[in-house]
Amino acid sequence: MRMLKNIYLGALVILLVMFTSAVSAADELVIYSARNEQLIKPLFDAYTAETGTEIKFITDKEGPLLERLKAEAMNTPADMLITVDAGNLWLAAKEGVLARVNSKVLKANIPATLLLRPFGWDTLATRVFEMTSEGQWERAALPAVTLVLAGLIPVVMLVRRSTSRI
Repeated sequence: MRMLKNIYLGALVILLVMFTSAVSAADELVIYSARNEQLIKPLFDAYTAETGTEIKFITDKEGPLLERLKAEAMNTPADMLITVDAGNLWLAAKEGVLARVNSKVLKANIPATLLLRPFGWDTLATRVFEMTSEGQWERAALPAVTLVLAGLIPVVMLVRRSTSRI
């Protein structure tokens, strides 16, 4: 559990570094976060000490944060939204409260599965994720099995190739 927490915090630091370079070393970042304050404040403090960029943050549950973003619309002071899971980010995107970011650094580090979504083209993996996050398990079963079977094809081919050489 501690290792998972460290991985999550490390990813958050990387995201903050990439985001700050994308906004041309802003003097201040405003972050709306659904994470527990005691978990993120030390990270934000360390980031401020390292970069000089002040971080102002508001913590709350995802629902109130999304409502706040919808009410503020284009006048929101928020530069970033941090949620506790990808399903809530998906909901924020569906509600139209997220802005698009055009960054070479992000494009180089985000899987094509997620990059293609802004163009309205969902991969099978993203559809399975959406259906399961909405509790539509029966609808997600066939696409999920299809993904597993498609993934088995190269595995079987590689095993046959490797055993034929022995």
